[in-house]
Amino acid sequence: MYEEPFEYRSMPKSKDDWIAQRLKDKENAYNGGCLGALADAIQICKKNETPLPKWVADEATTAVFILSTNDKGHLKKWRNWFTQYEKDMADIDLYYSVKEAREHGAAWADIYDIAASLVSNRIDENRTEAVKKAYKRTVKRLKAAPFRYHYLTSFKKPDRSAAPTEESHKLWQWVGDNIKTGKARKTGKSKI
Repeated sequence: MYEEPFEYRSMPKSKDDWIAQRLKDKENAYNGGCLGALADAIQICKKNETPLPKWVADEATTAVFILSTNDKGHLKKWRNWFTQYEKDMADIDLYYSVKEAREHGAAWADIYDIAASLVSNRIDENRTEAVKKAYKRTVKRLKAAPFRYHYLTSFKKPDRSAAPTEESHKLWQWVGDNIKTGKARKTGKSKI
């Protein structure tokens, strides 16, 4: 479901280059407002036994200070960010479900019903307007702030696409039987 940022699509020359790329991506995401990228950067350094870059050490020190002084303003900022992050991840999941339905050739008239069904992994025709709003919101926000939808490995959520289930097979069978679809479309790769 999630597509890696464009710069990862070429293989780095060494493990150190890969780590440096990942840490730079996390720094860009953090500077773009994705506070959780700090936890990812720490996790990358820990797993690879790499020293923390200066920006990570500085921001981690600040985070510890905020916690130790019970700085309510900054704690609220982090809580609000996490609440929004969860909503953004739900929106991006719907966004990619719409793209997946389009790739299967579904017409726009049916696409939001299909996307809602993909996300809930069952036939779901009751969320059409919510899916439509989420899709349009995501398209708009991706242009303005692409790091808003930066996938964090330290804040995982279940991946519905990890293992196709009998239900998802039934869902696509239902789409094929009930919705007139055109030829499958190839969509461009996202550069987020």
